[in-house]
Order: sequence, then structure tokens, then C-alpha cells
Amino acid sequence: MLSPDEFHYQLLNWFDQHGRKQLPWQQPKTPYRVWLSEIMLQQTQVSTVIPYFNAFIARFPTIDELAAASINDVLALWSGLGYYARARNLHKTAQIIHHLGYFPNTLDELTRLPGIGQSTAGAILSIAFEQSAPILDGNVKRVLSRVYAVSGWSGQSQVQKQLWEISRSLTPQHRVSDYTQAIMDLGATLCTRSKPNCGHCPLQNTCQAYINNCVHAYPTPKPRRALPEKHVYLLLAITPEHQVLLYKRPTNGIWGGLWSLPEFQSPTEAEQWCHLKNLVILKQHALNTACHTFSHFHLNYTPLCFYLKSYTHFILENDALLWYNVNNPIPLGLAAPIKNLLQNLERATMTRLIHCAKLNIDAEGLDNPPFPGQQGQEIYEKISKQAWQQWLSKQTMLINEYRLTSYDAKARAFLADERRKFLFEGNDALPSGYTPPKE
Repeated sequence: MLSPDEFHYQLLNWFDQHGRKQLPWQQPKTPYRVWLSEIMLQQTQVSTVIPYFNAFIARFPTIDELAAASINDVLALWSGLGYYARARNLHKTAQIIHHLGYFPNTLDELTRLPGIGQSTAGAILSIAFEQSAPILDGNVKRVLSRVYAVSGWSGQSQVQKQLWEISRSLTPQHRVSDYTQAIMDLGATLCTRSKPNCGHCPLQNTCQAYINNCVHAYPTPKPRRALPEKHVYLLLAITPEHQVLLYKRPTNGIWGGLWSLPEFQSPTEAEQWCHLKNLVILKQHALNTACHTFSHFHLNYTPLCFYLKSYTHFILENDALLWYNVNNPIPLGLAAPIKNLLQNLERATMTRLIHCAKLNIDAEGLDNPPFPGQQGQEIYEKISKQAWQQWLSKQTMLINEYRLTSYDAKARAFLADERRKFLFEGNDALPSGYTPPKE
């Protein structure tokens, strides 16, 4: 095996030639930016993190601005990144550091902050403060497990203790920032989980897994167990104005503090809830059931589309509920499946329902006023697509029967009068002597 000095030399020589040095959080390299990137990178790949990091820094360029923000603003920017406890802890820690007036730079201080464990603290100390502090994130665990042939799942305390001892023994006193970035880069780019590129690895000559042709045996995977399943119905309560009712989840539990859709155990329960809220359901249907997997269970969810006649404003007095306009959305922290549902609601699904003055039924309204002006707006608000198509058929018949032309003012006035009689006055009379064509 290589000595620690030889290990550093091989790794840093590779890093100087191939390491990643232009990542957004490296330019400039400040404690705030390093901390933010390390939290975002937990359980998440670099390519996914980069756009979130850039958006976060643009909105909260300093830790003081992050501390002053509302948790809703923080969760809105985090939406889609997952593991939302990270965002809540990030916000809490920013407020603590703002109150302290300085960024902590010792292991003891950092690990007392919400969301910062020993490995994250080590990364902050080594990268931002150039202090010799070991780390043991997922990439480093994989590298050390293979190089030293450490058997056993890393979640077991004895295995984790062994890996920490190895990491601590290898962490140098000099160029510690480069070393920390180098060993993380090695795990992320060459010593990957499924297709490691051993041929280009600077440690291949000392890697026990490579030497013994058993790279894929390390690290030992977590013992598999069947995840339990849960099924819920998610209510898409849709108003004629294309607004959807959202509710804010409790801070504890899955999707804590995020805006979601009301959950029910059955469609009947959802209907009863709407009735209690004085929400009149005009029509309803269910979308296909989908699945979202958490670390500890599978969530199967069936969206229920309830198209409402109207809604009562007293609901808005509850801070845990709001009407969300899908055509003019506001920034909110949304769980990824909920965000996708709202984004994928097609216009055909989001039908505008009105009570048709012609047919005396609740039906789908026109997409737009048929012509400018007050009369066009009245038709848009009170006439269904079905009734409008009936009028267009009758208008064609009138034009043909009376040989009307669009440039004749009297003809236009006549058609406008007939349109009003037909749509609003119940006058379906046909011209005298008119015989409908045989089909």
C-alpha cells in the first residue's frame, strides 16, 4: 500500500491535470458558498445542483440575505431538489450564523449547527478555511472502500469507524483544500458506482479491489428490503379561472413545509371534504395512478380532477390553504410530483365551466370571446361551446337562405338580432318556408 505522502502525491498530481476547478461554488471560494454547495450536493449529483446553486446565489448572494428571507422563498428555490429538510436546516443555520456575526471555523461549532454533520463540517473546514479535516461523503466512502478493500455496508458503525480512521490518516496538512476536492472528484468522475474507469485512475496500482479484480464488490451495498407502499388520492380542485387549491404541509414529515395537494384515502372522502367547504363539483375524473419513491416507502398517488362551479373566499383565511393560478403561477415551494402535475395540466384538462344561458346546463365555455365588445364578452361568460356551435350552424343556414353578405350593414344587424334571440331569448324559429336539407 502507498504511504499517506505517496497517496497524496498520486492523487494531487491527477487533480492538477484533471480535477474540476471551475465549479460555480469555487469562483470565489467562500465559507458561505462552500457550505451551500455541500448541503446541496448531499445525495445529489453535481450536474443537478449547478442550476439550483446559481439560482440560489443570485437570489441570496450573502448569508445575511438568506437569513432574512422567508422559509417559503427558500423552499420555492429548492423545489425539485428533494430532501427538503436540507433547505429548512439551511435557513435555520443561516439565521444562527447571522446572529453570531461570523462563520464558525471549528469542528465543534460547525457540527452544532442544524444540518451539518462531521463530513460536511470537514469539507467546509478543509475547502473554505484550509484546515486539515477529514471527510467521508458517498464518493470518498466508495474510493476508500475499493482502495483498502473494506468489506461491509458503510452504514454499519464498525465499517463507518474503519473508514473514518482511514480518511483521517490520509488527510494532509498542506494543500488540504485541493486534496479534499481531489478525492471527491475521483469518486465522482472515475471511481463511480456502476462503471468505474479504473484504467485512468491514479490509484490503480495500490487499489486492492482493482488488483484482485473485484471492483464491483465494493463498497458493500446496503442490505435490500422491500419498501412498504402507501396509496393516497390527491385532489386537483379546479376553478373556472384555472386555479387549483393547494395546502401547506406540516413542517415535520415528508415534504415538510411545502405546498401540496389535499390528500384523501378515497374519492368519496374528497367529495365529502369539498361539500364541507361549500365547493360545488360540476364534474370529476381521475388521472392515472403514479408512484413516487421515498427512502423508506413507495407513495402511489391518484390525482382526482374536480371541476368546481365556484369557490368560497373564507378558505383563504386559513394560512395553510391558497388558490394557485396555473396560468400565472407565483413562486412556491412545491414537492416535485406536485410541481409536475401542475405543470402538466393541459388546457383540455383545465376546461372553463360556465352555466349556459341557452342550454340551461353547466358546460364547457368558449376559450375566448368570439368577437370584441360587450356582446362578445357576454357570450364568453354565458354561452357554452355546444350552444355556440349550434348558433354557427343556424347562422350559416340564415346566410344561405336569405343570401346575406358580410359587407352589408343591414345583414350584419339582422344576424346580430337573430343571434341574441337564439342564444338568450330561446327563439329557435326557422325562416318561413325553410326545409332543412335531408341527411
